[in-house]
Amino acid sequence: MPTALSMFKSNTTLRDGWLQAYDARAVAVQGNLVITTLNMDFVPAFHHFEEENIQARADGRFGPIDCFQWPQAYDHVFCNSTCIPRKEAFPSPHPLHWAWFTPTQEDFKPIPGNSFPVGTLATDKVEGLDSLRKLAEKRVQDWRANRQGKNDAVVSCVLSLRHGISRLKTHPLTFRDLLMFVTDAQRLFLEIYSFMDWILLAQPHITAGDRTAVVNSEWMGAFTHNSDMCNKLYIAGIPVWYVRTMAYIPSNMTVKQPILLTCPDQIILAMYAEGNKIRPYEIIYRGPGGHNCQLHVRRLYGGTTFRDPEPGPSSGPSSSSLSAPSSSAAGPSSQPSVAGKALPKHHNKKHRHQPYVKDARPAHHNQSGESIRDKWKDPESSPPPPPAH
Repeated sequence: MPTALSMFKSNTTLRDGWLQAYDARAVAVQGNLVITTLNMDFVPAFHHFEEENIQARADGRFGPIDCFQWPQAYDHVFCNSTCIPRKEAFPSPHPLHWAWFTPTQEDFKPIPGNSFPVGTLATDKVEGLDSLRKLAEKRVQDWRANRQGKNDAVVSCVLSLRHGISRLKTHPLTFRDLLMFVTDAQRLFLEIYSFMDWILLAQPHITAGDRTAVVNSEWMGAFTHNSDMCNKLYIAGIPVWYVRTMAYIPSNMTVKQPILLTCPDQIILAMYAEGNKIRPYEIIYRGPGGHNCQLHVRRLYGGTTFRDPEPGPSSGPSSSSLSAPSSSAAGPSSQPSVAGKALPKHHNKKHRHQPYVKDARPAHHNQSGESIRDKWKDPESSPPPPPAH
């Protein structure tokens, strides 16, 4: 299978300011798709077409189809997903590093005198998560002070975050439930933070349209097949990747650097386990990437407090579940990158999918999936920020 390295010539002497709307600072090939970007040096693998289960993994997150972990297709309802902070940009001791903290058994404090394997989150970890809550509340309060009487949906996220952290501090939980409630709190924070960044930083550039903002590489960014939306996100300084088939690539397209795809090698794929026992979380949805995927990833976990926990000591997730990520569906990597590792040339395989856009998708057969019901809460849309029209 050809790659961008064999299909395009590089011109590394070009300055970014010389590139036009349909040129490429970087270009990579995925199946029959050509993915270009004007403002980033890497091209992430586009996990969108495959029918996949939305199911929490060993770390309480949802793999590469999780918009809080990996770039997804732009969605006008969840346009703030483009401004979700990237984990790699905020290592410890940065205050935001708590948004990706994963609890271990050492962080689980059993309830004295309780014969069941339940406990609470360690005080220092609760305080770390609560620092995120304080940061989120301050940003929302300052913003709403200038919008008197406006009861925005983002306030609901703040209330849920506040309650979630209180629950981790005081409510007896099994480790399995505690893990999910921690990641719920982190997703709520990232939702609030990205909402504010979209409203205050990104959207004003789109509305003004007078100059192109410097790209914010700390944001997640998005894929799009819409050239107009690609241009708007580029103007806003949001990392953006334009998806087309080879048929629609201009013959005179200027390419600064052809590269290999970057895959999410550091994302956990293994299922949750306690000791040698696999205890996977429920499947809450099945389907390809897109709006429904982003909607269900945002669903809040209901917990299992309606039934007694299994007897015996809680062992937490097995060390093998969290010590190293399982190999991604993209396969082994051949070239390191700031956001992961590049895919080998033999990466492209046949996938089942639903179309992203009729004229720009991997040329494979479609196989529809069926939504699977579970005991989690009904999906609730997060605060939809104004779309970029």
